[in-house]
Amino acid sequence: KLDDMLRAVAATGVALMSHPDVRTKMAAKDALVKIKDLTCGTSDIYAYYDVASFKAQFPKSVASGKRVLKQNRGSKGVGIWVCKMKGDAKEDKE
Repeated sequence: KLDDMLRAVAATGVALMSHPDVRTKMAAKDALVKIKDLTCGTSDIYAYYDVASFKAQFPKSVASGKRVLKQNRGSKGVGIWVCKMKGDAKEDKE
């Protein structure tokens, strides 16, 4: 309902900070991956779009330190996990 209302407002010529179609196209978590190589990005961000790529890449990523996993939906803290290697003395101090 909100997106439909915002589309209607945008159609009248009112500039929105974030058009609903842009938000849908550039999902927040996916956007971080898309800008990772820009000066405003962080190069150690990864996206896993299937189980095979997760199994292949995540163990290497978490071996370099603590990682945060987020689902590609929602933004209320549900579906967010902090992961680290078991027995990592450096990470255990935090």
